Amino acid sequence: MAGMHLALLRELPHTVSGWIQFLLTLPLMAIAGRGFFTGAWKALRHRTADMNTLVAVGTGAAFLYSSPRLFLPALFHSGVAAEGYYLTRPP
Repeated sequence: MAGMHLALLRELPHTVSGWIQFLLTLPLMAIAGRGFFTGAWKALRHRTADMNTLVAVGTGAAFLYSSPRLFLPALFHSGVAAEGYYLTRPP
């Protein structure tokens, strides 16, 4: 069943697929990632690092890199919305 949905996603234009992936990723970053981000913030206040810091920095950096590629593709050298962290094509 999931394979069928991935095949449909592959057939969409790249920008539409990017927006769908962004909208699916946003609540995951906010809800599922909340514990990691609050844990990383607490560790930062105590000047330490732990696994929460690693996950928060990795996913946060990837998300913050991919979002401008979707919203402002002209800022990047190709001028086309390229694939980023969540902007990938299914196999």
